[in-house]
Amino acid sequence: MCGLCGLIGDTSCWSDDVAAGAAAGNRRQARARMIRLANLVAGPSRVRISDWNGQKFLVSGPTGRKVLAANGSALWQAVDDVGGKKIDPLSPELLRLLDG
Repeated sequence: MCGLCGLIGDTSCWSDDVAAGAAAGNRRQARARMIRLANLVAGPSRVRISDWNGQKFLVSGPTGRKVLAANGSALWQAVDDVGGKKIDPLSPELLRLLDG
């Protein structure tokens, strides 16, 4: 997908509204924090998540495959697809990782 097509379209998501009332710097900080936490969860799948122009998430897999996720809701489907397996949010291993 070209950069222009990636910017066009509805990218609204409840997770984007969390920092909607905050100043621009705080929105960037909230998004960066969300990406850090998402990388912690996706790490065992060898999937890496990064910001794409402050609008979308770039999901990179262990084979080099890359997918753009429009918002937080689409992010986890992209992580599952690129990583080749579903992440179980209630798995004991993941809960231990998040507690650690």
